[in-house]
Amino acid sequence: MIGMSEQDLYLRLSTAPAITALVGDRVDNGDLPEGKELPAVTFMYVSDRPLNTLLGYTGHSHNRYSISVWANSYRQAKELQAAVIGVMSDQILLGQLPLHERDKKLFRFAIDFSIYE
Repeated sequence: MIGMSEQDLYLRLSTAPAITALVGDRVDNGDLPEGKELPAVTFMYVSDRPLNTLLGYTGHSHNRYSISVWANSYRQAKELQAAVIGVMSDQILLGQLPLHERDKKLFRFAIDFSIYE
């Protein structure tokens, strides 16, 4: 998809059958709301890299977003991680970071993408 806005990203994540089959309607922009039922997906704008030419700013940029998948089990987090990567396969994957809190049975992967806007 060329030119994906933050709203487009939300719609993509919240309507993708591979994701909704695992989380239902639990997709949020921002931090994970306290007490939110898991599994869930959140995403957050991190930064941008403006696209410039010799004539100046083009009005477009590569925006960095971190999409986090949250679950109560490692297996469930891995399934959700794979679903997000599949749904976002036309974007540039920048990296993945496991951020688990095993003692709290909270499993999270932060998956960063560069998205052209």
